[in-house]
Amino acid sequence: MSEIKDEFIDSVEEETDKVLNAVDRRTAETMAEARALKRALKLNTTVVEEMPDENEQEEKGEVGEENINAQQINFINRFCEKSDRGLNINVEGLIEYSLDRKTPLTQLSHQEAQTVLRRLSEFQSDTVQVPPEIQGYVK
Repeated sequence: MSEIKDEFIDSVEEETDKVLNAVDRRTAETMAEARALKRALKLNTTVVEEMPDENEQEEKGEVGEENINAQQINFINRFCEKSDRGLNINVEGLIEYSLDRKTPLTQLSHQEAQTVLRRLSEFQSDTVQVPPEIQGYVK
């Protein structure tokens, strides 16, 4: 007799980016529901299930000094720009505010980019107010 499953997997580890592999497979259905709701409600936010768990990555040896990737650069720029979806934030100011030092966006490590993205998520969800000194989009 076959076993009935009530959850679905939306990816296979061998065919998925290592950042996404850190997300537990049990949350695949939750992630799919969150994506559908975000699209239906036209929300431009990141849900917890989409953010990798740093502890899991460290255990797997995936947290390293690899460079920021193009997707992270694009995401940071899109959320910082002045538009109906952007937050109108100075990118250099955001980096300095998030990391306590000046560093060009393209020279961030992958982990540092994750820190900047978390800060953007806090601003977007209104968990934290955007400080006046970093307001005003400059790429």
